This record gives sequence, C-alpha cells and structure tokens, in this order.
Amino acid sequence: MILARLLLPLFVLFPSVALGGLPPVISDSEVAALEARLLAEIEDNRTRTCVRPVLRGRSAAGPADTDIVSVVEGDEGLRECYEFIQQFEASVFGPPDAANERQTGLMARFSKVCASLPPAIERATAHADACSPYLPGRRPMPGLMGLQRTLRAARHLAALVVLSDRAGEAADRFLDLVRFAQDLGRGGGSMVMTMLATSMIREILSNDLPQLLARPELTDEDLVRIRRGLGQLIETEPSLQRSIAADTTWLAYEAGLPLLRGPGWAPPGGYSAGNQARPADYEPDLLPLVTPGQERRFILAAIMDLGRRHGEACPESATLAECYLGLRAMTEAMRGWRSVPGWLRALQTLAAPSPWEAWLRHLRELVQEMVSVPFESYVPGYAVRPFLLGALRLQVAVLREARRTGRCPTAEDLGTPAWRERIRDPGTGGALVLRVGEGGGIVVESAAPIWKAAEESPPAMPIRCH
Repeated sequence: MILARLLLPLFVLFPSVALGGLPPVISDSEVAALEARLLAEIEDNRTRTCVRPVLRGRSAAGPADTDIVSVVEGDEGLRECYEFIQQFEASVFGPPDAANERQTGLMARFSKVCASLPPAIERATAHADACSPYLPGRRPMPGLMGLQRTLRAARHLAALVVLSDRAGEAADRFLDLVRFAQDLGRGGGSMVMTMLATSMIREILSNDLPQLLARPELTDEDLVRIRRGLGQLIETEPSLQRSIAADTTWLAYEAGLPLLRGPGWAPPGGYSAGNQARPADYEPDLLPLVTPGQERRFILAAIMDLGRRHGEACPESATLAECYLGLRAMTEAMRGWRSVPGWLRALQTLAAPSPWEAWLRHLRELVQEMVSVPFESYVPGYAVRPFLLGALRLQVAVLREARRTGRCPTAEDLGTPAWRERIRDPGTGGALVLRVGEGGGIVVESAAPIWKAAEESPPAMPIRCH
C-alpha cells in the first residue's frame, strides 16, 4: 500500500504508463550491443594468453589449463588423495602429536596417498602460458572448499619435507605453491578464488618461508635459487584490477545473460558451483513500472554498467592505493543513496527535469545496490602479498651477505646506496622502510600509500641474518 502511494504520482506524470504503454527501458539495438560486448569479453577470456617465466627448468608446451584443472578438480591420479584429506582433514591438519599413534599412522598414509600432489603442482606451474582456467566463460568455477583442502594439503606436504631436513627441496615446493596460487587469479580470475589463493600465499610467505630461511642446512645455491624465485614471483604478480573487473563479467555472464534466454538455458559448460538460482528460469518481479521482458534486459544493463563504474574506480593503470580510494568512494556513494528514504527518492525523481530518465537511474541504482560488492575491503589484504615477497627477498639478501662477510648487516649498512634498490615494495609503488625492533633487531615495514589510504597499520617483518 505504501509503495502504491509512492508510485501514484508517477502514473500521473506518465499517462502512457497509466494506460498500459510503458516507455522502452532498453531498446532492441541497445540490448544487442550489450550482448555483443559481453560475448566479446567472454571470447577474449577463452583465447587469452598469460605468458610469464617458469621458476625452474624448461617450460612445458601449451597453456597450463589442463594441469591446473587436474589439481583443482582432481584427476584420477589425485582422487584417492582428495578423498583421504576430506575424510581425515581434522587429524591430518591438526596439531602434531607424536604420542598419538592413530595420527602418526594417518600422517604416514597421507604422505603416501598424496605423494603425487607436489609433482602435479610442479607440472601445472611449468607452463609459460598460465592464465587461470576459471576466467569468466573459459570454464565454470568448481566448489572452493575442495580447492582450499588441496592447497592446505600441498602446504602440509612441503612442511613435512622441511622436517626431513630437505630444506632446499621444501623451498622449491613452497615457491611452486605460491606460483600455483598466483596462477589461479592470473588474467582475471574471480575475486573469491583470488582471495582464497591470497590467503594461502600470505600463510606461506609470512610463516613457512621465514621459518625455512632460518634452517642452517640451506646452501648458498639454495639461497640463490630462492631469491631468484622470489624475484620472478614479484615481477609476475597478477592484476587485482582484472579480478575485480572479472567478477562483474562473471555476474553478467552467469546471472544477467541467462535472463535473456529461454527457461532451462545455461552457459556453455554449465553454471559455476553454487550458482543454483538458474537465472534463465527467473520470473521478473523486482522493478516497478517495468514489463517483465524489459526487466530482464534492464538487469543485464545494470550489471554491465556496474562493471563500467568499477573500471573507472579501479582501472588497470591505477595503483592499489588509488583503487582502494576509488572503490571506497563508489561504495560510499551507494550507501549515501541507500540512506535516502524511499519517499524522498520518489520526490527527487518527480522533481527531475526528465522524470522517466531519473526513474530509470533510480532503478539502475536499486539493481546495483543488490549485486554490488565492496571490493575495496579486499585491496589491503591483497597488497600484503607484494610486501611479503619484497621483504623475503631482502631477507635472503641479508642472509647471503652475512655468510659472505661473517657478520650481520646493521640498519646503517642497509641504508647505504648499494642496498637501496633492494629495499622497495615491488607491487604498490612505495618503499620498504627499516627500523629497529623492540628486541634490537631490524624490522622491515611497508611504506606503500595503500596503508595510509586504508587507515591501517602497515605490515612488517623482522629481518634475521642466521
């Protein structure tokens, strides 16, 4: 009843509406142009190449898609491993207890049945062309709980190699796993997969590799190989901006485009896991003063316009700090719109020079409010990745210098011109800064502008030389 009272003035202003003749929201030519643009983006994803150097050895032929999919979704050679870790996840990944014979036995079996997982990850990372297979339209996304278990299992297996006093081999496995996680988002993977991979990358870079670098059995050759690998990972960090854009493309392809198709239609290859809404079967009943057929068109147009707004707020040329500020301004604008009472929005629409155009803008904002994600909240977490890579590369350089000179470099030593090029934050446009920690040791901290923009404390890492 309240909605009817609010909409009554619109029927007075738009007599054609009152008589049943709604003005077109999206014309045939406009919707054809939207479809063509979306399908061109999908085709670009299907044929995209993402060339980057391999960490070790010669590169394998062809793109990495098949080998990445084998790891993520589990081929025949990995199925027993995946079934095992799903069944015994709590025991395998729980705190180690040498006195627990059952856990000890499960760990031995885990190492055996999952022995093929590290080589599978190494094969997947050996390709020079390594776009994510899960770019929108390239392949539907699988369920991510299984992927999370797989990444944890691979990390756990690398940690077991460390305990076997094979630190150099363990370093290779950890670096392979970081590279594999990078590739899951390379070329514009979805944000949910990108941030799941980011969580694993941060765990390895902030915990596993710092502990590994403290192992005395690492040789000079190991340190050289680790530093070279970290440098390659730094230089080939995927674009977060592309992942943000990809999320809207995915939404348009799997939720917007099906609205224009008949019931039962699905994108080639099917919907991604978890997309159970079956948009093609959706019965429009959301937007007032819009016919069902026009509503279907309008939702696709609103989603693609949202992608345009994300692209303007966070273009690929922008720094992470600039992206954060642009995306936050976009979210705040939406919140400001949401805070205006509905009756006042209706009055503002009526008072506009072109009430029908103002009404369409209102409806577009309504759709975008429902599907928009505050992407700026993910930017600081992603920005930790390049900081940790840069800090670890500095850590390795300090270790090598200590072995060469027989003494630990001081903060003053690290401030000399010879070290300045090494002391920089490689992905966010800001320098690494050094300070003396509470215990007297050296601490490296990020001075990238993202932390000031996000009003967060910058990440830091202690630097050790033994």
